[in-house]
Amino acid sequence: MASWYKHMTKGMTLIELTLAMAVLMVALGAIMISTSGRNNDYRTVYNAARVLQADMRYIQRRAIMEGREMRMYFDLRANRYVIYAPPDVSNVYRTVYLPDGVVFLPATTFHGRGMGYRPRGTPTQAGTITLQKGRYRRRVTVIPAGGRAEVQPADIVGG
Repeated sequence: MASWYKHMTKGMTLIELTLAMAVLMVALGAIMISTSGRNNDYRTVYNAARVLQADMRYIQRRAIMEGREMRMYFDLRANRYVIYAPPDVSNVYRTVYLPDGVVFLPATTFHGRGMGYRPRGTPTQAGTITLQKGRYRRRVTVIPAGGRAEVQPADIVGG
């Protein structure tokens, strides 16, 4: 009987299992908190690039519907872009500020810091604008043939 009793008492008790699970949950929580800031930077710059892409598509469709040129000007100092209808720059449809911490990099390939679409939906010029927050960068590129705006895969700076 003594050997049977020893065999039955070799496992962990319910209290010991609960305590081990609690320690494990605290450790996992600490790890998740320490990595959440990096994921937020990644998501923020990705979402800003997607909004920029959607606005490029918007001005392309608007140029086709209204039968006139629509433009977008990138203000690199204020981290915003302005959507307007030329020739009068004061005819502003929308001004969009980038989220906190997201910046335009000066290495844009759009001549004159702007781009637009003609009445047929073709771009006035092709090019790329780069957004960055923390270590993460996203490029939004306008393809010359059809004027499609694409968000390129993320670049990690220093990583």
